[in-house]
Amino acid sequence: MVASAALFGACANGGQALPGGGENTNPICLLNNCATDLECGACGQRKRSCLVEEGRCVACDPDLGVGCAEGEVCSRFGACVASGAECPADERGQPLITCLNDMDCAACDPLHQVCDPETSMCVACLPGNTQACQTTESCVSGMCRAACPAACTEDSECGGCLSGEHAATVCNAGRCAECSETVPCATGQGCTPQGICVSLCGTDGSGACSDGVECAGCFEGETGFVCHGGAGVCGPDAMGCGELGTTAAALPEPWDAVVKACTTGADCAGLNVKLELGQMLRELSGVQEVGDADYGYAMKSCASVTVSEASCGVCVPCQVDADCAPIDADVVGAQLFGEPESVEASLLADRVFGASPHLVYMFCETSGPGYGVCSVCPGFMNDCRGSGGAGCAHDVCEEGEALTVGCDPCAEAVCAADSYCCTTEWDALCMDLVAEECPEVGACEGGAMDCAHDECEEGPEEMPLASGCSPCVDAVCAQDAFCCQSDWDDLCVEKVDLYCDEPCP
Repeated sequence: MVASAALFGACANGGQALPGGGENTNPICLLNNCATDLECGACGQRKRSCLVEEGRCVACDPDLGVGCAEGEVCSRFGACVASGAECPADERGQPLITCLNDMDCAACDPLHQVCDPETSMCVACLPGNTQACQTTESCVSGMCRAACPAACTEDSECGGCLSGEHAATVCNAGRCAECSETVPCATGQGCTPQGICVSLCGTDGSGACSDGVECAGCFEGETGFVCHGGAGVCGPDAMGCGELGTTAAALPEPWDAVVKACTTGADCAGLNVKLELGQMLRELSGVQEVGDADYGYAMKSCASVTVSEASCGVCVPCQVDADCAPIDADVVGAQLFGEPESVEASLLADRVFGASPHLVYMFCETSGPGYGVCSVCPGFMNDCRGSGGAGCAHDVCEEGEALTVGCDPCAEAVCAADSYCCTTEWDALCMDLVAEECPEVGACEGGAMDCAHDECEEGPEEMPLASGCSPCVDAVCAQDAFCCQSDWDDLCVEKVDLYCDEPCP
């Protein structure tokens, strides 16, 4: 906790204290995305101090228990509540209490502190009360939902992913994308496994050709690509390597502004092209107040480019998705948003990114045989690269933070069944789904599922034990599926001694 007990006391009495004294005359409220007390000045329910380690505005210090009026106590979530107020919840964090007004929900977690008068349930938001939601979220059925979610189960959830060249309006393999098995791309384009429509370069998408028409999807520039008949490969309309960057181009704008020959990637180290990041963010977010800023983007790969009489080594942005690093807007944050750590800059950055890291994710879009340029992912704050850009944050059989949809095939399958696991938290129920969705992994130990009875006891007729409820049950059912499909009978009990670590007594 950064703020002192004295500061909590001052805020509880209604004043927004500033580090240098006085009060905040231009307050804002970043309720669940604050970094300083100044970003909590306009929040309701006296939540005027920032719990920095959690990025939340609170009314009191949950560690010290100070900041509330007489007769109130500080909840573990930093809200001042009536003494004795409680909010029990189920395994997914859904409150089990009913409510008449918001005060009845005050002891609940930060995303369940609004009372829905129609259902008498504590929820995150209502159409007229969305303060708990990020600026990049909207209120859907009492829940704050990202306009462009990181995970999805159906196309309708992707209606807000409309920005950029590759609008992501369909659900593909658990994440919002541009295309899917049921929503194809336009003629002349192919749908990648990640759900992105890309132009087909050559007959095979890799530059093979027999005439120039088949190279139309490689490159959209003034000079275009032709089919170099001797090699049967699409390439710039040039006789030799020396013409690249003068009368012919291997890359589209603005990437063609930098041309360098290479033999290995080491020759491309330190080579950058300027991208107009401010204009890019204005188009992607719709926030027109974002300032202008140039961003140096690396061209670190050495690709082979075929011309009429040679094969030329040329520095390019990428050959595979992993070459495309996310753009870090904070590098030029002062130009984009204003004076660092100012209230105005915080508010502007929040309008663009919400609570997400200030990153614009990129993927490798084909522009020539075996190479391409880095383009903005569908849903620019969501990583669309082939492997999610990295491995999973933790094992699928461990509870923890929400996993990235594409970090692992099993995580992708689980999140397609329950998007909660990739948007909110990877909990015990997500671990249970591993057994159902990932047969190659099997059941996780420590999931939420309990067996209906002990493995060493016969069950009621037509009441099998559920696959995944314990490693022993999985071991038995792997040998005799009847035990998990029809009955857990005496023969199933006998198999416990044969296939489980612990025999029956």
